[in-house]
Amino acid sequence: MPPFRPFRPLALGAAALAVCLAAGACTLSDSDSANRITLTVDLFGSFGFKEAGLYDEYMKAHPNIVIKESGTPDEGRYWKNLRNRLDSGTGLADVQGLSADRLAGVVRRRAGSFTDLRAVGLAAADQGLLPWKSAAATAGDGRVLAVGTDSGPEAICYRTDLLKAAGLPTRRDKLAAKWSTWDGYLALGRKYAAKAGPGHAWTDSAESLFTAEMGQQRVRYTDEHGKPVHADNPAVKTAWKHAARLVEDRLTAKAPQNSAKWNKALSSGGFATVICPAWMLDRIEARAGDRYAGRWDVAPAPGRAGNVGGSYLAIPGTSKHPEEAAALVEWLTAEQQQVRLFTRRGLFPSSQGAQAQVRLAQDPYFNNAPVGEIFTQAAAGTAVWVSGADDTAVQREFDDELRAMESAGISRETGWKRALAGADKIVGSR
Repeated sequence: MPPFRPFRPLALGAAALAVCLAAGACTLSDSDSANRITLTVDLFGSFGFKEAGLYDEYMKAHPNIVIKESGTPDEGRYWKNLRNRLDSGTGLADVQGLSADRLAGVVRRRAGSFTDLRAVGLAAADQGLLPWKSAAATAGDGRVLAVGTDSGPEAICYRTDLLKAAGLPTRRDKLAAKWSTWDGYLALGRKYAAKAGPGHAWTDSAESLFTAEMGQQRVRYTDEHGKPVHADNPAVKTAWKHAARLVEDRLTAKAPQNSAKWNKALSSGGFATVICPAWMLDRIEARAGDRYAGRWDVAPAPGRAGNVGGSYLAIPGTSKHPEEAAALVEWLTAEQQQVRLFTRRGLFPSSQGAQAQVRLAQDPYFNNAPVGEIFTQAAAGTAVWVSGADDTAVQREFDDELRAMESAGISRETGWKRALAGADKIVGSR
């Protein structure tokens, strides 16, 4: 996406890197070439390391290192493959990406498959990260199993032209005030639907709202003692009520995020607002295209501060080069690299120091929205989650039933009962 503006001039690395890059200083002798180490990195989606030129830069600074990245676009497929490799203990890379949603399961059930980063010199690697980001990667006995890369603080992306045509406010501050709560967001959506008419949805899908509202909760599906609370937690019930009301009021485009229908809706005005974690801005721009530059804008999300998504890097215990892998992870997740990934790829930092550097950033595609300030505030206010190993699978049950409400017309009561039955089966099978 276009560079965020303004941002500070960046130092591209440590002093050693600058020396190494000067005047071809990083050349290999014949004996050095024979001692080259290949580090494999296996990721999902787009972490942006290769595209931002970070691998090339690191290899220039470390001529004995060769980095080879492999990837799987779909995180679900990636996790299935990674899980099978963890079970067999074979086929693992030196560095594996982990989604924030999978991390609780790794920490609680697969900690023995990954290197304790304290043992390879990364004891302080998570210092300076957002508290909730580093806490999620730390086991109960203090083992640090992963280091955070990007984060997904929440906001609302909206089409100013569509809201204006419906007689609604378009200024960020006025919208943020009107939808300061999820009930307010729903009420404004009903006003939009009444003015815009049939075929003009307020937002993409009910599951997007449910996911965002649950991303704002400290306790979601598991309490501090590891007890499942999906059936009784008031926060789950309230999020379900809001998401179900979206469907009942016909405010959604019935377009799950990243589906073909969602992509088409972005380029045709199929919905006026979308709950957008920081990483989604790049996707909106890519799918909506230049035609809609300046028509999109960004405002703070309803409810509390929250987070959806984000990623980590971890080192499997099978790595033959854990120290070298740790050095690479430390560099890739360092403050300056996180700043560069934001300015070049739109991936919002989990480093508080990096956030301070991008706080004044604006995004020209989104009407010069002050995205640095909006996302920094959301990230700072996010609570440290209480996460259970089954939380991702449990949430999928609720998401599936919200889709069934949209596509098959089942009632909110039927969807709730079915979601609870599916979640009970998941937690009861452990």
